[in-house]
Amino acid sequence: MTDHVEQGFISPIVGQIVTRRELQSMFGVSSRTIDRLVRAGVFPAPFHVGRSCRWLIRDVEAFIGEQGVGRGGYL
Repeated sequence: MTDHVEQGFISPIVGQIVTRRELQSMFGVSSRTIDRLVRAGVFPAPFHVGRSCRWLIRDVEAFIGEQGVGRGGYL
């Protein structure tokens, strides 16, 4: 029963976050580029789970929406 309760609690959250590797794949940039953009305030800041960084998908989608269409890339 514990697995069912934990799964029900975590499932909605997992679908709403992205990892650094997923961002790298989505945007075709390196990890260092993501870090530089976060430090510059251009890209949304991550939250940390232990030593790992995660981003809320809604923040990433908002970033994409702010960039506009036709700029030749998001980053």
